[in-house]
Amino acid sequence: MQYQVTDSINAEQEAVKHVTREIEKLKAKKNAEVTAIRSWRFKYQAWKNRIIRGSSNDSNPLFLSIQRYNKLVDQLNSIHLIKDSNVEDYTELLEQVGTSISKIRQVNENLVEKGPIVSDINQAYSVLDNYQNNEKMYKDAQEKYQAYLTQYNEWEKAYDAWKELINQANKKIENMTEIVNDNRWNTSLVTPDLERHTLSINNEGIEEVATEMARQIMSGNKNEVIEDRLWAVIGRPTITTRFVGLETLTSSLTKELQDRLSSWIEDGQDHLNDEKKPVEPAPVYEPEKPAAEQTVIFQPIEISGLIGTQVDEKLVSEMDSYATGKYDNTRGKADEINNLAQKIGKDCPMIADADTKFDNSELLMAVSELRNASEKFGGQRNSSKGLTIINKFKESVEQLENVTNYNDLEYSSVRFSETSTQLFIWLASNWWQMGGTPTGNAHLWHGNGARKLVIKKSKNVSKTN
Repeated sequence: MQYQVTDSINAEQEAVKHVTREIEKLKAKKNAEVTAIRSWRFKYQAWKNRIIRGSSNDSNPLFLSIQRYNKLVDQLNSIHLIKDSNVEDYTELLEQVGTSISKIRQVNENLVEKGPIVSDINQAYSVLDNYQNNEKMYKDAQEKYQAYLTQYNEWEKAYDAWKELINQANKKIENMTEIVNDNRWNTSLVTPDLERHTLSINNEGIEEVATEMARQIMSGNKNEVIEDRLWAVIGRPTITTRFVGLETLTSSLTKELQDRLSSWIEDGQDHLNDEKKPVEPAPVYEPEKPAAEQTVIFQPIEISGLIGTQVDEKLVSEMDSYATGKYDNTRGKADEINNLAQKIGKDCPMIADADTKFDNSELLMAVSELRNASEKFGGQRNSSKGLTIINKFKESVEQLENVTNYNDLEYSSVRFSETSTQLFIWLASNWWQMGGTPTGNAHLWHGNGARKLVIKKSKNVSKTN
């Protein structure tokens, strides 16, 4: 079943996701400088290892093992465990790195033990295991979700069949009502109860008809009363008129009508009750595919003193001062680094100058879309808890609109994430359209008390129930 309010809530969820993506883009831009420094350092170290040459190194087992290791970790550093990654390729590379470490250890145990590479590969395996465990949990959750969809479809069919039975029963009640109430006295003898799918006897109407029948009988029109078509429907009466007065005869006819109508209603109605109504299965929400952690970054192994004659050792040593140690050694030194790279030559990598200027125009457009999605709501009633959650969410959206720098964005984005999460958790637990259970007198299926979406033409930020 799909409801208008469900579509509107989904639209607001998509708008929240859009805002979140724009926040992440700004954060990524903030980190662009660090990314540029890290990338350049890796490229430089890889370049340096490639240009380490010399006749004494061509057959040096340590040099060749480290060269092989650095080539492998350069490949590993280019892989990240995200949804579309080839995990098998990453696993195979890790195994090759492990083999390379063993070869380095055979040549120089101290180089391996003193360096971070053993702990790095252990950490990388830990990240891989965590990713694979999350993948398994995701697949299990996905199976449960598919099972729920199957169960829900079966329930939906059963519920539709139940509703059809209800409709048929109520049509029958309406027909029975019309047959009995369309009498010569134009008096209502029964009242339909479509909520309970039954008829109830109208004692006041029965007494009125019984009184009129008694008067006609006492006036000598007994046969006309007995032949009335009402009795043909509910069963012929047993009427004794000898030695009885009007009041006694009226009382007798009243009971006769009540008994006959009760028996006719009992025989004619379909006995339905809510105990037979199919129970909707508890909702299971579609899981999100896990976004794995970034793989461990391996530092290439440097071999001091093995630089050949192809480059100027002094220039390389100067470049090393930028490429090692704290990132402050590299930060803001793009011109010096690139000038030095040109002097060194041999395709020495240059560093990119990252643009970290704060520009939130795309974020503001996403927030505007969120407000447009929110404007589709309005007019529905909310609990005090719901109103509090909605107001906090509005405040977080306003904070996002007013950010002017990365520091403000950091705080406002955390607040927005918290309030939007609270909002959709509340919606899922309190809106029946989202599988929740409303509080108060809101009916699950129909009636004036049901929570319904009311489309507003005003431009105020909406309530969301």
